[in-house]
Amino acid sequence: MDNVSGVRVSHNTFQSFLAEGLTGEGWTDVEVDGNVFSSAGPTLMNDSALYLYAQNGAAGSSRIKIHHNTCNNISQQSGCMKFAASSAKTLTQVAVTGNTLNVGTGSSTYNNLGIEFFATDGNAADIQQFTVTDNAGVSITNNNIISSTGAAAIHISASFGGSYGLFTGIVGHNVIRSPAGSTAGVLVQTFSAGTVDDVHIDDNMLDSFTSSQRAVDSEGSPAQVQIENNRFINDSGTGIFLNAGTNFTIRLNYFNGTTWLSNHGATITRSIENIVNGACCY
Repeated sequence: MDNVSGVRVSHNTFQSFLAEGLTGEGWTDVEVDGNVFSSAGPTLMNDSALYLYAQNGAAGSSRIKIHHNTCNNISQQSGCMKFAASSAKTLTQVAVTGNTLNVGTGSSTYNNLGIEFFATDGNAADIQQFTVTDNAGVSITNNNIISSTGAAAIHISASFGGSYGLFTGIVGHNVIRSPAGSTAGVLVQTFSAGTVDDVHIDDNMLDSFTSSQRAVDSEGSPAQVQIENNRFINDSGTGIFLNAGTNFTIRLNYFNGTTWLSNHGATITRSIENIVNGACCY
């Protein structure tokens, strides 16, 4: 579906095939809601059941609403939702809300993400004003090949080569529970000269992480990241893992588990009123 405006894709079933259920470029004022993606998406590839792209000169998109869809890719080695921007065109005002995502088990060399925002190359603001809220991820099992990192249920990245960027985003009101096989629940990441700036990770529930996992993970050097009012429940791993980056705010989080914060060089501007294993205030 390319270069469309004012389109609604609603209450369809995309089932049992080895290609994207819905893909395209150049969307304006498009709404995708109430659909079921079941065992849909290319396997063993960095791809997904729903794929909106603006790479290699493809048209950008704006004012997109993706809500109340269900993705069941447990047996399919493919992701659920991917949004990728380019050097020439941007993605702006993309809202991903109220979806239920069950992502398929894959090998350690392929990308099986729940929700991915991927800024690919030379524009200073490839992806702007994105919102990821009120989504549920249950038994998410996924793997990711980007820069040999582990996987994430929600992955926000500014990626390889050039001055690329992702600005002003919200990851809020999501549930990520028992993500077997993945390294992180929410991963915010930069590579090389890339920029991730002004991301709010607020009001999420991150439940039942193992000893080798990180509920919220920052890699590279993102800036202006707010981690606020989240609940880390039954966490045997690391609640918040920070690598480099500047101006982090960590506030009003509740943590019940083993290691609530591990900082490896990030600048924390504010850390206050966090409850850790019943004790206040960190």
